Amino acid sequence: MTNNTNRQAPVLRFKGFSDDWEQRKLKDIVMRINRKNESLESTLPLTISAQYGLVKQNSFFNKQVASKNLKNYILLRKGDFAYNKSYSKDSPYGAIKRLNCYPKGVISSLYIAFKPNGINSKFLEIYYESDKWYKEIYKRAAEGARNHGLLNISPHDFFDTLLKISTSKKEQEKIGILLSYVEKLILLQQRKLNDLEQIKQALEDYIFPDNNENRKLIFNKNKWKHKKIKDIFEERNIRDGKENLLTVSISKGVVPFNSMKREINSSSDKSNYKVVKIGDIAYNSMRMWQGACGVSKYDGIVSPAYTVIRAKEHENALFYFYYFKNERMKFIFQKNSQGLTSDTWNLKFPLLKRITVLTPENEKEQIRVSKLFNKVSLIVKQTGKEIAYLNLVKKFLLQKMFF
Repeated sequence: MTNNTNRQAPVLRFKGFSDDWEQRKLKDIVMRINRKNESLESTLPLTISAQYGLVKQNSFFNKQVASKNLKNYILLRKGDFAYNKSYSKDSPYGAIKRLNCYPKGVISSLYIAFKPNGINSKFLEIYYESDKWYKEIYKRAAEGARNHGLLNISPHDFFDTLLKISTSKKEQEKIGILLSYVEKLILLQQRKLNDLEQIKQALEDYIFPDNNENRKLIFNKNKWKHKKIKDIFEERNIRDGKENLLTVSISKGVVPFNSMKREINSSSDKSNYKVVKIGDIAYNSMRMWQGACGVSKYDGIVSPAYTVIRAKEHENALFYFYYFKNERMKFIFQKNSQGLTSDTWNLKFPLLKRITVLTPENEKEQIRVSKLFNKVSLIVKQTGKEIAYLNLVKKFLLQKMFF
């Protein structure tokens, strides 16, 4: 019987791509960079982020961690590579990144720097975004030497690592172009998402009252009036342990507990849990000042630590959900919470109901505003899903295109 446990997963090949790949040592396809910044050609200290690549230290750490004297730092020019031996959960064997964002910069001498010499630069950059090089680092990093967050691998051993690469420069270029298209799509979608989030924030700032109770965007001549929350909502305080368990997330609102992939730490007896009906607002009493609330799409139960409220007749719960999430209201919730520190601030309904809000008296206007925010929120959510899908496509290609 044949043992298939060590059989390698098939490598993805497109029409026009070859199977003519070979193993090469890194030192045969790159040149090490040892140039020092002796003449202070650059005064821009860089660091390596596993997510963002080679970036400014000031932007990444909110401060400069490099010494004031940058003469002994390694000088990088655009297109050069650097290896950071610091490991983390997301980059267990360190990170290798190409300088793309700046014409030049300097890095610590703890990094290992090099430039392509006989291999397509984009192909090499993409190769190091995959995990195909991990095994070679694992074999050469000294066992038990993960001290101070650094892998103990010498430059000699690093440049002695093996890569399996296409022998065709044209094929290397094709692979680079293909992944570049995917990366550009991700970048464009990310820009779209950032713009949408700014639009949503602007709508909140313009539609809802500011600190002086002025509104910059007015839909009609109907004036907004002051109401106490007790005149808009009433608390639902029914207890039942037999419904589906729900939870409240700042980013996702009211969702089934099992969708959050968290362990249930509560006891099996949930007879004291609070009932939530579709359309109710449930909120985390200790995190309302951070926006931990949502309109439920489900019937279920939540922890007794949460508060459940339902809108009275001619009041639109979704409108108030968006209203409660804006920064001014979160500040008001913070001011009205009880507790000495942020860890103990609490806003139960007896405190919440005393708060006065400026709100449309006409339910139709509430519905109109809620529909606008709901539409923008759905577009934001869909764009986020598209980014996640494109990242999966990229991950799949990185996994399947290299040996």
